[in-house]
Amino acid sequence: MRRLWNTPLYVFALGATSGVLGMLAVPRVSLPDRIFPVWRAEAPAPAADRAPDALGASLARSVAEAGQRALGNAVNPAARAGCEAAIAEADTAAYRAAEDARGKQRNTQNVPMVLSAEDLYLAAARLCLREARPVCQATPRRTDGCDKVLAVSEAELASTRALRASRGN
Repeated sequence: MRRLWNTPLYVFALGATSGVLGMLAVPRVSLPDRIFPVWRAEAPAPAADRAPDALGASLARSVAEAGQRALGNAVNPAARAGCEAAIAEADTAAYRAAEDARGKQRNTQNVPMVLSAEDLYLAAARLCLREARPVCQATPRRTDGCDKVLAVSEAELASTRALRASRGN
């Protein structure tokens, strides 16, 4: 009498079945899309049709720091403290966004959190420039950061995209 497991066809069928079940059990491997199509969820649209711009946020932070450096010799220490507080608030928001992304799969960031950090960097840059411009214009000798403070216009601080475009990036 012939045993069922001794025939090559049954051994092949058993091996193929276990291989397919093994591929389905592992999340990163699946059958080809032409056999079993996968419906992928589309990424949600960014808030206000605006994507985060890391380079623009970095430029806004550097402009804010230039204003902070220019305020180093200022007569009014409250202006420097306000500038430092605005930069610290933006840094905190950016840190929260980065920490939020660290625990997620594929390191995806929460777009509203990143956009709020960008907006806070722009607000800090506006505040620091508003306080530093009179100081830079009043002193005949340029202090550290005054060149950058005087080079940035208010229109460039309308958005991170405008700041990035004005800097040639």
